[in-house]
Amino acid sequence: MKPLCRALCLLLSLVLFSCSSSDYCGSVPADSTFLMSLDLKNKEVQTRFKNLEDVAGLTDVADSGLDFLSPVYLFTTAFDVPGLCAKVGDDAKVAEYFAKLEEQGKVKSLATKGGRPAYQAGKAVIGWDRAALIILLPLHAAKPEELAEDITKYLDRSNNDIKKNALFPLLDAESGTITYAANASALPKHVAHFLMMGLPKGTDPVHFVFSGNMSLDDKTAYITAHATSFNKAVAKQVKMTHAALRPVTNAFLSDVTDNALFDIFINVDGKASFPVASPTELLADCLPSISKAIDFTAISQSVDGDIRVSLSYSNTEIPYVSFDAKLRDKAFLSDMSYWKASLPKGYALSNVSPDAYKLTTDKQTFQFAALSTPYLRFSATTSPALSAEPSSADNATLSPVATFIEGKRMAILTDVSLAMPEKHEATMLVVPNKLGIKKLVYAIE
Repeated sequence: MKPLCRALCLLLSLVLFSCSSSDYCGSVPADSTFLMSLDLKNKEVQTRFKNLEDVAGLTDVADSGLDFLSPVYLFTTAFDVPGLCAKVGDDAKVAEYFAKLEEQGKVKSLATKGGRPAYQAGKAVIGWDRAALIILLPLHAAKPEELAEDITKYLDRSNNDIKKNALFPLLDAESGTITYAANASALPKHVAHFLMMGLPKGTDPVHFVFSGNMSLDDKTAYITAHATSFNKAVAKQVKMTHAALRPVTNAFLSDVTDNALFDIFINVDGKASFPVASPTELLADCLPSISKAIDFTAISQSVDGDIRVSLSYSNTEIPYVSFDAKLRDKAFLSDMSYWKASLPKGYALSNVSPDAYKLTTDKQTFQFAALSTPYLRFSATTSPALSAEPSSADNATLSPVATFIEGKRMAILTDVSLAMPEKHEATMLVVPNKLGIKKLVYAIE
């Protein structure tokens, strides 16, 4: 019996050693701030993945010696370099594949200190061993030789163990064709700002993490987000804030399509207790010029229901903003005289009609009105009729985007092309853009 036990223990130790030293996913950089797993057995993902092939200047990867029956991992390193990790099925065939590309002038061989094979394809740098292939796609100036050495370090799985990264168990716990786990620092800043709603200003995004899955529909990506923190105090505040958010209704969803540039949807009781500040006040960050003249703390006490904030840009650098909210009452209007008397220099506030006003700031003119529902609308224009209240949408008429949003605790719709920065900001924007996605819809369930 003892020899059998020893044999079983030896077998188990070999299996464990194999997982830690040769498992290809172990080559994903251990300091990654963003992880995504793609199941290439799915036909839709296969089609999208060809866009990533084009980015690296690679073609016919089906005959490259890579094993696409296993998930492909996308990541962002701690130095904001996006990359990809795929399983090697036949390393000799991989070497043959790149040698052929080099003959065709599509890739350039790079020398590495350890003698590992490495190539440059456009801005991409590629390296591999018997288990894994790594592609780094720098979005800023970087020396290919240095990136090749970085890949060599990642392929040393004895010293690079992604499974020690706290994000990996979160990724592993998610199910779906495309799953992800990320620090808030890896998300678009304007998205992370609102997903971190309710946390103290200055909270390090590294302590705020998300995981979930992504589904694709034409040029729109639908992303579920489960938010938490490895910091117990922050995790408690996240839980409290999200518990106070109510499911979004169809109140402002009738005209929501994937043509929107940036929309935020929540449903709150403005008098509810929040760890830091009410979401209504935090949404005022979208309206800096308005919040200098209008007291959103007073408005938040009258909010009871759905809120929608829309942001877009015209030919100028000044954003077009609209703000819609369901109210329990119009009590904040009693402060109007004080607001008029306390306006910043260059501002003007005047009546347009009963409970409707025009606010002129140093940059724009806004109209806002508390309508009979009661319902509040701010609009950065002088043209729309503020008396036109939005009608609730019938579920049968909701767009796919609106259908996804309804019932979520919070939803953010953003346009990738609008949000793409001149320099790298977040892989959560870059990756969908490479996959042919133009719109992202984030939703906290």
